[in-house]
Order: sequence, then structure tokens, then C-alpha cells
Amino acid sequence: MFRIAIGVFILFGAVGHEDMLIEMNEPAPLLPFLIKAVIGIAFVSWGVYSCKEKGIFRDEY
Repeated sequence: MFRIAIGVFILFGAVGHEDMLIEMNEPAPLLPFLIKAVIGIAFVSWGVYSCKEKGIFRDEY
């Protein structure tokens, strides 16, 4: 679950930084945004896969 949260925060940070650069009318390079976004998505995917393997998402009582 921790990897999912970290990945979401990285992804939100990348999007927020990109939005701030757009509002400041500065040219935003695409590569740093894509690297941060891919790292965030990778962390979320790794966390979901790990939780699925551990059985955290099962609805058994």
C-alpha cells in the first residue's frame, strides 16, 4: 500500500509542476514530465501487483 501512495504523490507532483509551468507561460520540456509520470505509474503498478499477490484485495471474510 505504501508504494501505491508514493506513486500517486509522484504522479500528482509531476502534473502539478507541469501545470505551474504552463500557468507561468514558460516552455515546459516534455521529457522530465514523462520520466516523473512513468516512475509514478511504475510505483503504483508495483504496489497494486504486490497487494494482489499478498491477497490484500480479496473480499473474503
